[in-house]
Amino acid sequence: MNYSFNLFIYTFVKSYIYVVLLPSKLLNEKKYVNYKAIASALTIAVILNYMPDINFVIKAILTVILNFIVIGLIYRKGNVISLIMSLIGFTIVFICDEITEVIFVKLFNVDLIYISYYTATVMQMTLTLFLLSVIFCCVLRAQSLFEELKEYRFERKNMNIIFIYIIFSILFLALIGYRIKTEEFFRKDYIIGVMLLIIYVITSSVYLIQIKELIRSKNDYDTIYNYISNVEKVAGQLKKQEHEHDNQLIAIKAFAQEKKSEETINFIDNILKNKIKNKISANVGLDKIQDSILKTLLVHKINSATGFGLRVEAFIRKEILPVNNISPKDMANIIGIIMDNAIEGANESDQKYISILIDEDEDSEELNITISNTYNEIPKIYEAGRSTKGEYRGNGLSILEDIEEENERIKISTELTEELFIQDIFIKI
Repeated sequence: MNYSFNLFIYTFVKSYIYVVLLPSKLLNEKKYVNYKAIASALTIAVILNYMPDINFVIKAILTVILNFIVIGLIYRKGNVISLIMSLIGFTIVFICDEITEVIFVKLFNVDLIYISYYTATVMQMTLTLFLLSVIFCCVLRAQSLFEELKEYRFERKNMNIIFIYIIFSILFLALIGYRIKTEEFFRKDYIIGVMLLIIYVITSSVYLIQIKELIRSKNDYDTIYNYISNVEKVAGQLKKQEHEHDNQLIAIKAFAQEKKSEETINFIDNILKNKIKNKISANVGLDKIQDSILKTLLVHKINSATGFGLRVEAFIRKEILPVNNISPKDMANIIGIIMDNAIEGANESDQKYISILIDEDEDSEELNITISNTYNEIPKIYEAGRSTKGEYRGNGLSILEDIEEENERIKISTELTEELFIQDIFIKI
């Protein structure tokens, strides 16, 4: 086998790790055998392996740029995620590559100058590099970080800081890598380079954690803002009802002064009919819910439902403690999507009815929220064999499936009876 082909295989495995293995694991994309990703890895390997011999610093920068372009095209996660993923990939592969060289040089006395002429040794090093990268992938669990990054809109000042960090990281990695690659193993400069690389990895990890905390703080701010907005809406609706009540009393008083008893009775009957039509059951008991997010969501959605003329009954069997095992964003998505679908389904039915049951099972340590609604036709999105992607994605089912898949503490089930469409939410507490 030609010795240059041996090195090409080694370079191809590196490229595969850069743009297929690591991104698929960290982004939870499962594109390990995706032909576009593999073809891209092959293209990068050809560029890096057969270009003229260039300085390690330039080659490192070029590698990060190529990886960034390919990751952006294949995974479509945005520039920030693509750049960070490219940096993480280059750093991990560089570390694995260096560990591999140390193992073979120090343990097996391999001469790296003539290594390309020994096919078996190159293949062993290639396998070692790949296995080390797989171990790193098994250790890393960063899906939640990239999911939060994906949904966060950075302000310009934040974007500038992140891009400065990325540019600095590329240059730093290239220079440190050059120093490590050009020094003999375990010499003074080599050890200093390794220590600087370790410091960089720790610093970058802390920085990414800070980004995550920034996103969470922004999400918490949005949650509080939405909570206040919903409270203001409820207060506005109550004020409107107060005005309506005052106006009705004035009208009744006018009928009474004119001694129009029949008109008074008819007017009162109409008021009572409207109250029955747009009522919330006396069994509501929302004051038993101590979780402010859940309570606010239900108040807002129930008011929306009654605004459509729907009859809503809510049964809270016991005190519901704050739910800490689910993020406010996931809670908002779950309750919001299911209640919106329930309102839409009930509004199209003849009975126009929604039932909400909330209970906490101490034995199974589980919170159960059941939302049921009347319907005329089976919702198309839930028909057997209907895809949850594409045309009906807007109904929110795919979002619920993603939440359920990513959080093992959440389970959502659907049941259909002759009268009711029922959705059960189970949350481990």
